[in-house]
Amino acid sequence: MYYLGLNKSTVQYSDCFEKWILLNGDDEFSYKSIYGTTIDYNQLENFEAISRYYSHCIDEIKKNDKNAKFMLYNQAAIEFMDDTSSLVCLNDINLIKKLNNKPECKRLLKDEINVLDHKYLKADEISFEKLNRLFKRKNGKYVVQQPVGFGGEGTYLLDKKTMPKLDKNITYAATEYIENSLPINNTFMISGSDIMIFDGSLQVIKADDELIYDGYDYDGYKKLSKALQKKIYYQTQKIAQKLRTLGYRGIGGVDYIIDGNQNIFFMEINPRFQASSCELDKNLRKQNLPSIFTLNYLSFYNEAKFKEYCNKIN
Repeated sequence: MYYLGLNKSTVQYSDCFEKWILLNGDDEFSYKSIYGTTIDYNQLENFEAISRYYSHCIDEIKKNDKNAKFMLYNQAAIEFMDDTSSLVCLNDINLIKKLNNKPECKRLLKDEINVLDHKYLKADEISFEKLNRLFKRKNGKYVVQQPVGFGGEGTYLLDKKTMPKLDKNITYAATEYIENSLPINNTFMISGSDIMIFDGSLQVIKADDELIYDGYDYDGYKKLSKALQKKIYYQTQKIAQKLRTLGYRGIGGVDYIIDGNQNIFFMEINPRFQASSCELDKNLRKQNLPSIFTLNYLSFYNEAKFKEYCNKIN
């Protein structure tokens, strides 16, 4: 088994890969070592080039290892891959695309989630004055988000002093910015009959003109009240149950915003491994449990084993 991903740090605790094929780093199979430059994984327009790189590495490895199998960090890359026969743990690409599209994802999950009041506007329709009118505020602060983006890419703050440069070809979702809110991430894993839910984490968000993901805090999450943690657990369970009926399998993450009244508002699904997966992996290995990548594999191909570990972890 080989891993197609971003950084070595994500898989440093795993024992289930022969080699890592990475976008970052200086390993034999890294984007930088092959092409002499780096590439931004969060930019959707780069996914076709990333897919070509993965395909090149797969072809090179299979020259010497015909039985090689490959697990992706992010399945969105398969949209541009001609041959996916050596890839494992794949969902339908059309479902992945719907889950990555934030408005479409909210429509799919509408009966399972609460969302912040939002308005869909084209770039040339967005102004501070117009958002104040729409949200009935005199001097508000707003978040403007493009439909598809990773790691906070395309998520902007807008207030009286700041007007982001927006793409005129994109329809954005505008919501009010919730002061002193808690950004939460919760990882889940789905098999045909079981759902595994891991500890949540607080997301570290770097707020400037854009709201960029800058890390995770599992210890901070553990300081939340048990009642709130329980609410988050059951909200994630509802979402995962719906995803299972849609045919989704394997690992994923869900992002929430928690307001001052401990209301949980859905933000987006991450149908992939996440930056925080490495911390979960480390803690699983400390407790003599399988790697998170092994669990992902079992969720597709060994229902009995997955159920056994579900009972321990949940």
